[in-house]
Amino acid sequence: MSATSIKIGDERKVADSRGFGSALLRRTVAFVEQQGPKLGWGLLSVGLFAGLWEFLWYINVADHRLLPPPHVFLGDFAGQAKNFNTAKRWEIGVDPNSGPTPFEAGGSSWGASATRTPAVC
Repeated sequence: MSATSIKIGDERKVADSRGFGSALLRRTVAFVEQQGPKLGWGLLSVGLFAGLWEFLWYINVADHRLLPPPHVFLGDFAGQAKNFNTAKRWEIGVDPNSGPTPFEAGGSSWGASATRTPAVC
């Protein structure tokens, strides 16, 4: 029988391969039993929303110019940042492609949303 010495905190423990593996497996199974349903329902919820959105786009009910479907939006994620640059886009004589970088545009949108959220709560 082989044993491995493991230091946990200030203690040294000896774990044989069967006991250590079974304890790890029990912890993993317990974690999956506890968190699995939450993760499953979350993935199902997002998947149904994205699927409905894609279907509505496919049958031309959802306008792709307002908000593109997930496969288009996620396929060109960095290019979508131009949609967040609304500060000077609508002024006359301003180039729509000028303005902040994609990270700055996303950051300013995130900041504006974050400052509005506490006001609502």
